[in-house]
Amino acid sequence: MLGSKEAQDKILEFNYKVRKGSIDLLDSLGLVLSRDIIAGSDIPFSNRFRVEGFAVRAIDIKGADRSYPVRLKIAKQAPARDTVLEPGFCIPVRAGDPVPEGSDCVVGKDTAETGQKDVLVYQECEPGRNVVCRGQDIKKGQAAFSCGHKIEASHVGLLAWLGFKQVEVFLPPRLAILGINRKGVDVQDSPGLTVGSLSRAMGIESRLQQAVYGEDNLQKAIDSSLSENDALIITGDGTVGEYGFINDLMSGAGTELIFWKVNQQPGKNLAFVSRQEKPVFCMGGSIPSLLICFRYYVYPFLARAMGRTDIGGPVVQARALQKVVHRRGRTDFMLVRADRQKGYVFSPACTDRQGLFDCLRDAAGMVSMAEDTGDIMAGDTIEVMLFSKNEKTV
Repeated sequence: MLGSKEAQDKILEFNYKVRKGSIDLLDSLGLVLSRDIIAGSDIPFSNRFRVEGFAVRAIDIKGADRSYPVRLKIAKQAPARDTVLEPGFCIPVRAGDPVPEGSDCVVGKDTAETGQKDVLVYQECEPGRNVVCRGQDIKKGQAAFSCGHKIEASHVGLLAWLGFKQVEVFLPPRLAILGINRKGVDVQDSPGLTVGSLSRAMGIESRLQQAVYGEDNLQKAIDSSLSENDALIITGDGTVGEYGFINDLMSGAGTELIFWKVNQQPGKNLAFVSRQEKPVFCMGGSIPSLLICFRYYVYPFLARAMGRTDIGGPVVQARALQKVVHRRGRTDFMLVRADRQKGYVFSPACTDRQGLFDCLRDAAGMVSMAEDTGDIMAGDTIEVMLFSKNEKTV
């Protein structure tokens, strides 16, 4: 039986056909660039002032201080591209205004006194002060953003500033989720909705379907899901048994069982299959098992398929509030509650005094206890894999 790390490695080694495409800038948030963004011009486009104040010639105010202020005449109210600053004059400017010819620095308003037609300057200013030179940030032809860069909200405006309306990105996988129910049982697809919400939290829209175990349409549902999507997750409602439907899945043409069963609890019956050269995950229907298997196996796969480098997902180093017993020889996963207000501490989400509903409601992440590790002692520091960046607190 495979260990959990071996199973994860086999999943990440799968030869997934990455999708790339052009997408509108506003829709690119959270996606990863599939090619470099090259600046078509210098940034900034011209010499610009960094702060609000008065554009001056440094030589005109050399030696100025509170005891010996320098008086300059106000030339005009705003600089234009063809403005020329004459000796003995100054121009009121705002941050971002172009630097007029003749000016080489800016005097801040806190070091000057404004009159109706002139300004008293109380501090000298060296050339280049508060001036951003053309191309200081990025030169024309340089990469403003590199391939593999994840687009955050703060980057969208910068890309628009560079003149881009669309960008080339790694497209999210088209994910299908097939929930299998026992014949005659009409239930809400809790497992499918659980997996669907986990994938949506990653920015992946998924297609949810249901099929009845034991009926002829199961094969058709599997093949239909794969023909229209890039990956498939099959799960059940807990009544199917020990993966009876794995036989139905394996009976199709072009199918290879990569592994079935992992030396772990919960989620021992995890299966990973290649069908039509596409990945198929088979996971048990219990919500704790789904949370754990998705976070440890599916999340890294989908993140890599999206071109992300942070495939491990959000993690924190947290201190154990109590002893956790672990039997060596298998990997055990434990749902935990976290409290970052106390410096990231954690405790088991499930206790003898707590039911399953409370356990799942309070779970902020999980801890992996590998085969060769022993008990976790109170006060030990261990890595907690969070289910999301906005982790819950106790």
